[in-house]
Amino acid sequence: MRIILFTCLIFIHSIALAESEIQVNNIGVGVVQCGNYLSSWDDINERKIWLDKMTQHWVSGYLSALMTLQGTYFKSNDIPIESFSYWIAKYCRENPLKIVQDGAIELYLELVSK
Repeated sequence: MRIILFTCLIFIHSIALAESEIQVNNIGVGVVQCGNYLSSWDDINERKIWLDKMTQHWVSGYLSALMTLQGTYFKSNDIPIESFSYWIAKYCRENPLKIVQDGAIELYLELVSK
């Protein structure tokens, strides 16, 4: 019995140690500074269409990851994916020195508080 208990304690300690060493590297639209994001957003051409789609999909993936990690949910079917890029553009206009990821976090917090 002592051996089983000791083995379990070692296992739990190793999991806690591994989790404390996890590093997250963000990639994609989320790491773009809002000021730079807006300079592309304000262009009305194929570049804006591309950025719009990239933002929609990056934000939806980021929100899904946050919901999974936090164990929280909101009715995502009630929110059209097209609205994510407009929400981020509005956030960036109000916070030009932040990054897009910060806006996605604010969006997440707003959605789960409803």
